[in-house]
Amino acid sequence: GCIALALVFLRTNCEAVASRIVIPQNVFQLDYIRPDFAMLRIVARCLIMWDGIEPSDTWVEHQIPHFLVQLEAEAKGGATGPVATQGMAPEWQAKAALQEQQATSPETPPPAGRGNGPVPPATSRAAVGEAAAPGTADVDWLLVGQTRANLVAGACLAVGLRFAGTADSAAKALLLSRLCAFRDARRSEAHPALTASLPSPSMDLDSSTLEACQSVTAVALGMVMAGTGDLDALRALRSLRKRAELETNY
Repeated sequence: GCIALALVFLRTNCEAVASRIVIPQNVFQLDYIRPDFAMLRIVARCLIMWDGIEPSDTWVEHQIPHFLVQLEAEAKGGATGPVATQGMAPEWQAKAALQEQQATSPETPPPAGRGNGPVPPATSRAAVGEAAAPGTADVDWLLVGQTRANLVAGACLAVGLRFAGTADSAAKALLLSRLCAFRDARRSEAHPALTASLPSPSMDLDSSTLEACQSVTAVALGMVMAGTGDLDALRALRSLRKRAELETNY
């Protein structure tokens, strides 16, 4: 639906239509918008707001919702205070606050067990994984990382579409740096099920997400430098092929 809307209003710079294509604006919405759909939505918005696309890191970072930037800073210890519920409706803020209070409250006495003895006390959510910063006990850090990576890749694809075939030096530098960042990012070595069940602020992203974002950025770079035979772009693409040959055992 969002792609059809983007094609109908392609390059119209209509803010009213672009604002209807929603990307996650708070932690609650992360559960309802898949990370790969967030990529499609940011591309659709950029196709509508065509003249606003800029080949700069500042523009790419501006496409990231503020709550994701705050969560990343809080996870690294650079910010304090509850940011996980910012942007929520008041009733959802109250619900999130209640859940956080229950997660961090002292353990209640275990109920009487059946059969051989008492039931062991349940582990609180705050005790699962690594210790989270204040206000982030209920944050799904895997979704946070996946959504941010997909939004960056979507913004890079928009730059590739905007400057396709132009060999623009600023677009080339931006896409090369983002491509190398995805290529060199640490991949999680844990089993995907364990990664999803025990997310933590310092966790590495799963390989499938990084590979998808890397591929999208590589396509964007190829569109910008198409027909030029640019050596820097070819070297970057060759390094991706070499890594794929080393990691693929079939």
